[in-house]
Amino acid sequence: MKDASFKVHWEDSPMYKLFELLGKKRIINISYVIMQGCNWFNEIKDAIPQMSGKILSNRLKLLQHEGLIVREVEKETPIKIRYNLTDLWKKVAKKVCEMWKIVDAAE
Repeated sequence: MKDASFKVHWEDSPMYKLFELLGKKRIINISYVIMQGCNWFNEIKDAIPQMSGKILSNRLKLLQHEGLIVREVEKETPIKIRYNLTDLWKKVAKKVCEMWKIVDAAE
């Protein structure tokens, strides 16, 4: 049996943080549709119809806070907001797709 220091060490590790993030509802779905070219809020929402706008907004804020997506505001009327994956998150998403054999997304 591992001692308590292992638990503290594991919970502080980047792998733990990654698995916690990937385990959150719809994070993978959102990343996948952005990777496929759906960059606008409504495009993402339409691509995942079982997800509410509130959940999408919360997940996008989380991904942005973690530095995994970039939010770009286009100053038009009405204001348009575009989301893109960071290079790091593209690499992670590509590996996740490869693991699940989602070939079109990994190319």
